[in-house]
Amino acid sequence: MKYGRNIDVSSTGDGRAILNAANMSARPGYYSGRGATRSDLSGERLCAIYHSVAEHHGIDAGLAFLALVNNLKVLSATDFILAFYQLERSDWEGVTRFEGNGTHISAPCDTEEGQLQGKMTLFAALASNGRDDSSSIRFDFRAWMQKLRVVHPELVPDSAIEAVSPKKNTGSQDFYSYW
Repeated sequence: MKYGRNIDVSSTGDGRAILNAANMSARPGYYSGRGATRSDLSGERLCAIYHSVAEHHGIDAGLAFLALVNNLKVLSATDFILAFYQLERSDWEGVTRFEGNGTHISAPCDTEEGQLQGKMTLFAALASNGRDDSSSIRFDFRAWMQKLRVVHPELVPDSAIEAVSPKKNTGSQDFYSYW
């Protein structure tokens, strides 16, 4: 399947290579403090990552990835990458408790560069006003998964489509709140 912006799913199966192939930085600190934005983490990128994980590690690993996406309350790129690495360390078997704590911040402060990154992250977090495009990212992800299913039905079983399908609406007025 062809993704835009030079996204290539033919990388090796390790987590860093998968993220880089999906046109993402493999460093969670790169996105630190910015909240959940579609420019950092999009449905297209999530689909490309699912594609790589399922292709290199099997459908069960792909389903564990979908569970990770569904279980992250806020899809900030920082929290997503931290949880993704945690999934990789679990041999793609699933994670129930995530390292990403919803602060969307990751800054190593053990070096001078890390301390500077920590300060910049703090300013970015204050400026982002808690932006949360998670519902929109999930909606876009579902559309990309349906496209992937047309091209590679062997990689997207019914259970994968069910995993990315919206949950029953709880009565909220927000269009995207059904997730």
